[in-house]
Amino acid sequence: KSFRTQMPFPFEIATDDVKMNAILVTVDSNSKEAERIKRIRIDSKSEDSTGYDSDDGKPEYFNNNF
Repeated sequence: KSFRTQMPFPFEIATDDVKMNAILVTVDSNSKEAERIKRIRIDSKSEDSTGYDSDDGKPEYFNNNF
C-alpha cells in the first residue's frame, strides 16, 4: 500500500520462512558501468537463527544454556 499511495504504512514482520534477497554490483571506476552483478539469497533455515514472537514484538531466543 505504501508503494502505491506514497504514504507510510506499517509492514507485517515475517514470522515464518524468512528470506533476504540482495545484489552485489561491481562497478568500473572509470566508465561507471557495471562489470558484474551477483544475486545473493539468504534463507533463515539456520540453526543459529533467532525466532520472532509476533505477539510482543521481541525476538525469542531458543538457546537457553545460561
